[in-house]
Amino acid sequence: MRCPAVCLPPAGHYLPSSSSRPDNERRLWRPATAGTSTSHRTDNGPHRPYWRPTCRDAGAIPEAVSSLVKLGTLRPSLVGELLPRLLAFNSGQGASQLVLGALRQLAQSPEARRRMALELVRDARIDDPAIAQFMAAGLIDQPEIRPLVVRNGQNPANPIAEVERLRPLLQKVLGAGTRYLCSNCGYKSPVLHWQCPGCRSWDTIAPVDELAAS
Repeated sequence: MRCPAVCLPPAGHYLPSSSSRPDNERRLWRPATAGTSTSHRTDNGPHRPYWRPTCRDAGAIPEAVSSLVKLGTLRPSLVGELLPRLLAFNSGQGASQLVLGALRQLAQSPEARRRMALELVRDARIDDPAIAQFMAAGLIDQPEIRPLVVRNGQNPANPIAEVERLRPLLQKVLGAGTRYLCSNCGYKSPVLHWQCPGCRSWDTIAPVDELAAS
């Protein structure tokens, strides 16, 4: 499977020097993101790089996946950003079950499950059958989507086919990139900041839920 498509710059890009910053997410971010890197291929559209695993020791992959799950559990709103890195590990024997197990663990949070579903809409390269099926089921459970796919009270027999049918429309709604908004002061940004440049609050900036906003 090719590595999916959302890029975040290194964590240090977002971490101004401050002794007052809560440290949990910073400690988790470094091991969570150390196991992947990005190439500059853009054949899936502008600014859509590919993540690839960089762990040379196979034993390091479960640790990196665990760190991603911990960070996603702490901040479910960031699961859409973490997901491409997590899916980059979906190669090799047993990797699919490891990644699918991580997705199931994250999906215990309704917000994280929603962020996964929206990422499936954005990135058509998520093609592992089990993972795509799991994420598609999460998409059709979203209140904005259910009226479009449920007929006579029955869920669709093939959720992936419904995702393919709705993807062009939903991609127009979601837009080409992720926007971020500070819940404290309303500061808007095209990139994620741990500390808001507007009000200097920590951990108040999160991705905008474009589907809900529409």
